[in-house]
Amino acid sequence: MTFASRSACLLLGLLLMGTSARAETSAAAAIDTTVTDLGDMVVSGQANQAPAPDKTTIDAPLIKVRDPGSLADLGGLIPSARVATNSRGDSHLMIRGAPERHVQVFLDDIPLNLPWDERVDLQTIPITGAGRIEGTRGMTTLLDGPGVLAGSARILSPVPVDPPRRTSAGLAFGQYGKTIADLQHQDRLGAWDVLAAAGWQDQDAWPLPADAQETTGSKERENSDLNQVSLLLRGSRPVAQTGRLNLLATGWSAEKGVPPELHLGDEARFWRYPVRKRGLLGASIDLPLGQEALWDLKAALSADYFEQEIDPRGPDGWDQPLIDGQDYEMNWDRTGFGKVRLNRWLGDSAQITAQIDARYTHHRESLVVGGPVEAYAQWLTSLVVQGEVQPGDKWILQAGGGIDHAATPESGDKSANEPESAPAVNLRALYRVGTQTRVYAAASRRSRFPSLRELSPAPWDDSFPIPISSQSSRTSTNSAWPLIIASGASKPRYS
Repeated sequence: MTFASRSACLLLGLLLMGTSARAETSAAAAIDTTVTDLGDMVVSGQANQAPAPDKTTIDAPLIKVRDPGSLADLGGLIPSARVATNSRGDSHLMIRGAPERHVQVFLDDIPLNLPWDERVDLQTIPITGAGRIEGTRGMTTLLDGPGVLAGSARILSPVPVDPPRRTSAGLAFGQYGKTIADLQHQDRLGAWDVLAAAGWQDQDAWPLPADAQETTGSKERENSDLNQVSLLLRGSRPVAQTGRLNLLATGWSAEKGVPPELHLGDEARFWRYPVRKRGLLGASIDLPLGQEALWDLKAALSADYFEQEIDPRGPDGWDQPLIDGQDYEMNWDRTGFGKVRLNRWLGDSAQITAQIDARYTHHRESLVVGGPVEAYAQWLTSLVVQGEVQPGDKWILQAGGGIDHAATPESGDKSANEPESAPAVNLRALYRVGTQTRVYAAASRRSRFPSLRELSPAPWDDSFPIPISSQSSRTSTNSAWPLIIASGASKPRYS
């Protein structure tokens, strides 16, 4: 961050602080000169609805109070989850100890895991314009799609506000140049509820523990800077009286460094991501069908563009022009995703749902300046049927089955892989012991097909050999039989 930009941010912060101080002074004066006679106040306790034992919702107030720069700052709020940073500088969500490729991240209905690696860096997923975060643990439903074996995190839009026009701004400063800025505006334009948001996060370096320092004597972690800007635009309107149409356009651009693995000595890698860009377009519709609304139709469609460059030349080469033959990785991904879900209500206590979804990705990469560009492509599809019934007030029973399918028609300089299919099964039974306690048991089985990167020998070294000739040998199948007890707590209600 330049001196000029920091000075501007500091001036804006002082102005905001001054405005806040004047408001507090006025409020204090009003309190000193005003006497308010309150009537009787009754404080009563009311039990909340017992929480879902496998689902957590992080609401907007909790998001705001943490001043998050990205989803990486919130992932730890999901029980049984942690955010881990690997040697490539990417922060991944891990749930119940499962590998990060078994966890899917969504923005509304759009999957954010990159098909090339079936992972996503949470540090470069902005929270700009987020209304709430929903985290799940385990395979709660087959409707989340293939690959969601250990759980998921979903960034959801805020609900329309009343009055509809609202503007908010935030600015936070921290050590080592840490700066987070956020601007958000909600409005109603005719039938449309519109949200526009922009965000910026910047840091010069990560701090080191008090008793640690770099080999150069610095207290800042070497090559750990980050700069990112993000924009988001949402639109939502009613259709056919009870339905809803949602549109989304968002994008972000980042540059970040990767701290070297100092324990490797002279073999430590000095990487930078000089370019990391992503753009998303999405549309979804929720539409009850029929006069009695016994059918619900939900469809979603999205387009995803991703571009990334990796510069491994080290501090002496990062600011030098590129030369043919140098190691320098460039990646381009184009991904399309769609799903259609049809739900049939069978009375007030039962429903059956059928869903089909498909994802196609085309990945191109170049590993050397002036070198060849390899192309990869993959289809990932799923067809599932799931039913749910509530026999009485205490039981919820769920059963689902389906099939997942993967096809890789292009695999770089290697031959294409044979298509492969795998069954998916999920059985669940939940029992309400009381108003605050639930017990559920589940048996599930689902597979994760290899990502495009896992089909290539390039990422792996001799210490962890993986056979390249057989795709099925690396298909990961997860089977689980959890028995969980969850209890909620009551909180006071003031009236």
